[in-house]
Amino acid sequence: MAREDIITALKNAVDRKEPLESAKKTLIAAGYPPSDVEAAAKEVKEVTAPAEFLAKAPVPGQAKPPSPKAKKKITKWLIIFIIAISLLVVGLLYSILKQKGLL
Repeated sequence: MAREDIITALKNAVDRKEPLESAKKTLIAAGYPPSDVEAAAKEVKEVTAPAEFLAKAPVPGQAKPPSPKAKKKITKWLIIFIIAISLLVVGLLYSILKQKGLL
C-alpha cells in the first residue's frame, strides 16, 4: 500500500489541475522514493480517472459554450451596432434641433 502523505500530495496536485506526471516528478525531486511515488500515483489514477471522464463527458441537450473566437466576433458586432445606433440618434437630434431653429 502506498504512503498516505504521497497520495494526499498527488490528489491535491490533481485537484489543482496539475498533471499527475508533473506532480510525480516534483515529489521524486523532493526526495520521496520513486517506487512509493509510483505506487501512490497508481492509486490516485484509479480514483481520479472516472471523475476526469465524467467531467469531460458531454451532457445531452447541453449547448457548448461559445469559443473565444466567437465571443470576440459577437463583441465586435455589438460595438459596431452600438456605434451605428448612436450615430442615428445624434443625426436625428441634430435634424430636430435644426428644424426648430435651435441650431
